[in-house]
Amino acid sequence: MIDEETPIGTAVIVRRDDGTELRTSTRSQTWWLIQRARPQHGRRVADKKKLVVLVHGISGCYDCERITVVSTRQLDLFGGQRR
Repeated sequence: MIDEETPIGTAVIVRRDDGTELRTSTRSQTWWLIQRARPQHGRRVADKKKLVVLVHGISGCYDCERITVVSTRQLDLFGGQRR
């Protein structure tokens, strides 16, 4: 998983909704996306927040829990391809 210290251009693997994987790289720094919860039945519900990032080949931000940083060894196995 990537974190707030991951630099732009880092090689990553994204696990998409359909289970396929995309080898790509980050095109932004990470940031916290906060989803404000509406009170339900008069009770306050906790806000949800998740760390997200932009990657090449996908429009919109992506949840960092579904992204793995590609190690130098893995990058060599991929033929050194970076986007």
